[in-house]
Amino acid sequence: MTDVLTTVRSRPVEKVATWTAARWTPTVRFMGGLVVASFCLVIAGPNLPTALLPAYRETYRLTPFGLSLVFSAYLLLLVPTLILCTRPAFRAGAGVLLSVGLATALGADLLMATSRSSQMLLVGRGLSGVSVAVSTGAAAAMMVRLVGERGRGSVATGNIVGALVGTVGAVLLAQLGIGESIYLVHAVATAIVLGALLAALAARAGRAILHTRTISPEVSDGPELKVPALTDVPQTIRRHVVLGTAVGALGWAIPGLVTGLVPALLRQFTGPTAVVVATSPAILLLASAWCLQVLAKRPILRAVRGYELTAGTAMGTIGLALLAVGALTASLTLVYLGCIVAAGGPALGYRGGMVLLTRGLDPAHQGAVTSRYAAGSYAFAAVIVLGSGAVGAVGGLVTAMVAGAGILVLIGIVLLVTILVTESPRLRRTRSVPPIRRRSTVSPRRLP
Repeated sequence: MTDVLTTVRSRPVEKVATWTAARWTPTVRFMGGLVVASFCLVIAGPNLPTALLPAYRETYRLTPFGLSLVFSAYLLLLVPTLILCTRPAFRAGAGVLLSVGLATALGADLLMATSRSSQMLLVGRGLSGVSVAVSTGAAAAMMVRLVGERGRGSVATGNIVGALVGTVGAVLLAQLGIGESIYLVHAVATAIVLGALLAALAARAGRAILHTRTISPEVSDGPELKVPALTDVPQTIRRHVVLGTAVGALGWAIPGLVTGLVPALLRQFTGPTAVVVATSPAILLLASAWCLQVLAKRPILRAVRGYELTAGTAMGTIGLALLAVGALTASLTLVYLGCIVAAGGPALGYRGGMVLLTRGLDPAHQGAVTSRYAAGSYAFAAVIVLGSGAVGAVGGLVTAMVAGAGILVLIGIVLLVTILVTESPRLRRTRSVPPIRRRSTVSPRRLP
């Protein structure tokens, strides 16, 4: 938690940090809650336009491809920035990176609130993508440093909660006729949390400085080279890395497809309708995903534990098939049912893949691997959404939805068969391969 001072080490900064630490020291629980709140706010940013997409389509005369481009524009900058964040230079200073992510989200809000053209919307969406990319690995590293193994899947949970909060908040304000003000509300909340985060980081860094000043340095005859001890850490089986990454990409493409296309598709079925009705499938999907993540930790869904990848893939595939049939038959019942079932993809599959790939890593590697995992998932989601939009520019929204869902169903079937055949049918928690040597002191990785 001393990233603030290691990044900007100057006497004024140290004075502020020690002054803050002398009056207040945030607890681990407070810091954890602050990190979660920060990441949820950052994730909520790209989801704020969800309720406004139908209005944007009418105001700026957007084609289905243009609509999908506005929605997925944040992915175009998010993915390369995530890849950049996997570099060793970005593995330190997680607190600083999370603060930069919040500040960038604040700038994106102001730009979106004042936009008067589709080009400004694209720039604002791009800034939202940068804020998510910078914050993802930083939040993951900080949570693992604060709470250990329990923080492995916190980023996946934050993705769902942030998307749900952003979408519901935007819908409620849009229903009241003040949808554009959602950006200003989000900006105010982001500024408050950013201020609290900076104060907490300064207090913890100042506490570390005060602690080091009370330790008397020992005089030695010469410089001492300290090398961390090498410990044995099991490495994840290669095919499990591939399966976890593929299942995560499939799981995260589902909310992208539903959020990007279904609101406009619903308006095409029912004609002009309330914003809350048009966005209800996306809200239902995100709410169901959040409920599944909560229930997965309860005895009621104990049987799912250890089968997250299998259950997530199966539910996502079945739900997408129902969505495709619902789009073809203009059946709202099948569309809603498909959203409920498909929620298993992001809730179980995406989170399970993340935990599988990061099990046992130290905080620095946790951030890098999480960023790489998220980059692959977001890139795949962008390809699906943009590809579906390109198809829809020729054949219409129904064709776009069927094409996107159909491709994901085929991929889901292949993944499900692969898992059932190679894992019999479970990715067991206890399987591992001979250890590799790595500087780490954490427990071995096991499969979720």
